[in-house]
Amino acid sequence: MTSPAHNSDVTPITAITMDQLDTLDPNLLTPPLVTSDGHHDEIGAAHGRVLPMIGRWRPYVVDVNATKLAGKSTRIYADTADDAVAMLVGGDAPAAIAELRAARDDLGVDPAPEAPPTREELLLIGADDADDEALAFVEELDPETQQAYDAYRARRDRLETAQMRVAALLTDHATGVRIQLQQQLNAAAVDDGRWARLDADERDELTACAAAGDEGRRPFGIPEMVPFFDEDGEEAGEVAQGEWRADVQLVCLRTDYLPFTGTVSPMSVMTGTAPTGAQFWVPGDPNLVWLNPADPADYLQSLADAGLVEVTERPVDHAVELMRPWLREKRQRDLERAQAATASQG
Repeated sequence: MTSPAHNSDVTPITAITMDQLDTLDPNLLTPPLVTSDGHHDEIGAAHGRVLPMIGRWRPYVVDVNATKLAGKSTRIYADTADDAVAMLVGGDAPAAIAELRAARDDLGVDPAPEAPPTREELLLIGADDADDEALAFVEELDPETQQAYDAYRARRDRLETAQMRVAALLTDHATGVRIQLQQQLNAAAVDDGRWARLDADERDELTACAAAGDEGRRPFGIPEMVPFFDEDGEEAGEVAQGEWRADVQLVCLRTDYLPFTGTVSPMSVMTGTAPTGAQFWVPGDPNLVWLNPADPADYLQSLADAGLVEVTERPVDHAVELMRPWLREKRQRDLERAQAATASQG
C-alpha cells in the first residue's frame, strides 16, 4: 500500500519514563511506557516485575509483552491499543496514529445525513443521474446547513486520509512480520517432517511467501477454477480461487485482499476424519494465520491471536460501583500529595 501525504501539527505519541508516572493524573489517558521486563511473567518485586502505577494509583489498561516480536524483553504499557501499536511499530507510526486519533475525535456528527450527492460523486459511482438537469430537481440544503456539511466533509476527508496512512504503515510492518513468521513455520515443518508430505506446488507457495523482495509474493494458495455468478445469479464463467489444503499454516494479511485490493483471499480447505470414517470439512481457517493491519486495535489483536504478543487488559475502575466515588476521591488526594512532594523536592 502507498502512504498518502501526511501534514499535521498533531503531537506524535511519545513514550514517557518511569519517574514521570508519580505526578500524572490517573483520571486521564497516560502516554505509553516501554520497559525491558518482558522476560518476567509473574508480578511482584520478588519476581523482577512491579506494575508501573500512574499517579501512584492505577496501572495501565493495556500490557503488551512484545518479546517474541520485538526482542530485548520488550514490554509496552499503554492506556489504548493505539498507543501500544505506535510504540510497537515505531517509525512514522506514532505521528500517523496520533493524527488518526485526532481526526476521529474531531469528526463530529453529520449535520446532513441525507445530503444530496454532488455531480462529482454521482460520476464517480457511474450513476445515470450525473447530469445537471437531474441534479436541478434535488432539494438543496439551506446555506447554514450546507456550510456545516462542507466543514463535516472536510473533517471526514481528513479522517479517511489518516486511516489510509495508518493502514499503509501497519501493512508495511505486518509484511515484515508475515515473512518472518512464515520462515519460522516453514522451518518447524521441515523439522517435524510435515514439509516432506507437501506436494511441489505447496512447497513452492510456502517458499515464495517466506521470501523478501522480488523473490517473494503475497500468499494466494493453490489456484482452483471455481464458477462465478452475475447479478442475476446466473453462472457467468470461472475464476481462479486460491485454496489452501496443507497442514503447514500460510500467513496472510487482511489488507492484501478484497476490499483493500482486487485480489480474492485464500480459502482454507482442510478435511478431517470422523470416528465413523467419514470425511468432513474443518470449519474456520485452521491452516491460515491472519494478521489485520487495517487498524491499530485490530492489528494488536491479530498479533495476539497469532501468538506473537501477549496482551493483558486491566480495568481502571473498581468492579463494585458503590466504591468508585470514594476511590476517585482517594485517587485525587494521593495525586495532590505526590505533586506537592515533587514540588518541594524541586
